[in-house]
Amino acid sequence: MSIYRLLLLIAFWLSAPVWVNGQTDQESSEVVTDYSLYQPLTFTADTLSIPYNHAKKKFGVYMYQTVGDTLYFHEKNSNTILMFNWKTKKVLPAIKLTPIVEDEEKLYPGNVMDVLMISSDSILVVQTYRLTLINAKGKMVQHWDMGDPDAFDDWFADGVWYQSYNIIYKPEGKVYIHRMNAACGNDDFYKCPDHRIESLFDLKTGNFDTLAMKFSPLYKTRNYGGLKDVARIEVGNKHIYSFHSDPNLYVLDLLTDSITVVGAKSKHQTADTLYYTYERELEMQEVLDLYMQGAEYIGLWHDPHQQLIFRFFKAEQPLKNAQGKANGIMDKDLYLMVFDMDLNLLGEIHLGNTYGQLAFVTPSGLMVSKMSPNNPGDNDTHILFNAIKVIR
Repeated sequence: MSIYRLLLLIAFWLSAPVWVNGQTDQESSEVVTDYSLYQPLTFTADTLSIPYNHAKKKFGVYMYQTVGDTLYFHEKNSNTILMFNWKTKKVLPAIKLTPIVEDEEKLYPGNVMDVLMISSDSILVVQTYRLTLINAKGKMVQHWDMGDPDAFDDWFADGVWYQSYNIIYKPEGKVYIHRMNAACGNDDFYKCPDHRIESLFDLKTGNFDTLAMKFSPLYKTRNYGGLKDVARIEVGNKHIYSFHSDPNLYVLDLLTDSITVVGAKSKHQTADTLYYTYERELEMQEVLDLYMQGAEYIGLWHDPHQQLIFRFFKAEQPLKNAQGKANGIMDKDLYLMVFDMDLNLLGEIHLGNTYGQLAFVTPSGLMVSKMSPNNPGDNDTHILFNAIKVIR
C-alpha cells in the first residue's frame, strides 16, 4: 500500500522584488538560516488509530481538515469525504462525491482536486474545470464553471487548480486557493517567471483576484524533476510558503503585498539539493533518481495551541544503502523542523523512517502519520498517527 504519489506539478519562479535583509533581490540569493535558538527537542506522542478501509478500496488522500473535534479527509479512490471524531474515536457518516463529478448534464468537469468543509452542511468541491458548493447530502447547491479558466486574466490565462495546500475560507465568502498556469509544466518551468500561484475567489460574486506570490526562483535554472510541491499556511495577515526543493520560507504580507525570504535550512542538509538543468528533457529514470536521492522540504503546519510552526525535512540519501540494496523513498531520514511564530528554527526532531509526512493539527498536538512500509504496525485497516507535543 502506498499513499504517496509523484506529483509532476507546474512550478514558477519568484520574479517580483523580494526584500532580504533590507535589500531587493530578483534571484533570491542564498539566505543564511539563524541557528541561534536551535536546541535539542523531545516530544510526547499519544497514538490515534483511525479505521479507514472504506468500501474495501485502496486508500489515498487529497485533503485533511479539522473542524472542532471532527477530522475530515477526502479519500480520493472512493471519492468520498470520510469523517472521524478524533476526540471520541468514532467514525461519522461519509459523504459520497460521485454525483457532482458526473452531473445530470454529463458535463464531466474533471476530477475532484480538493475539498473544503465550510460547515457541516456547506462543502466546496474543487474540480479541474469547476467549483461546486454542495450540502451534507452531496446535493449540488451552486457551481461556477471554469471550462476556460479566466481566459481574459493576464495571470491565469489557462489556470487550473491544484491541491498542494488546503483552501482557506473567510467568513465573508472568500477563499484562498492554489492555482497555477496550465501552460507551464514538466521541463518548461523556466518559461514561467510571470505567473502567480494562488487565487482569491469570491463565492458571492464569482470573481477572482490573485496574490503576489510566485514560485521559488530556484526553479528558474534548476530542474528538480518531480520535487515541485508547494505548501502554504496562514498566520495573521501573512501567508507563508514552502517549496519542495528550496530551504527558504517565503512570507507574503497580505496587507502590503511585500514578500520576505527567511532562511530555514535544516541542519541535516549537508549538500545542495540535487538538480539538472533545462538543456534537455529528463528521462523518467533520472526523474525517479532525483526523487529517491534528493533532499525534500515537505508541508507547513501552524499549531496555534503550541504556538509553533512545523515543516518536514527528508534528508538526501544514495540510491543504494551500505548493503548494496536499493533505497526507497520511505527510507530517507525524516526530521520534524520546529519554528517559533517568528520563524526562528528552534530545533529538529528525528523521526527516523517509520513515519509518513501526512499530518494535521489538533489541541492534542500535531498528528503525524505512522503510515510507512518501515513501520511494522502499518496495515490495511487503520491510519495510525502520533500526537506530537514538543518539549523544550
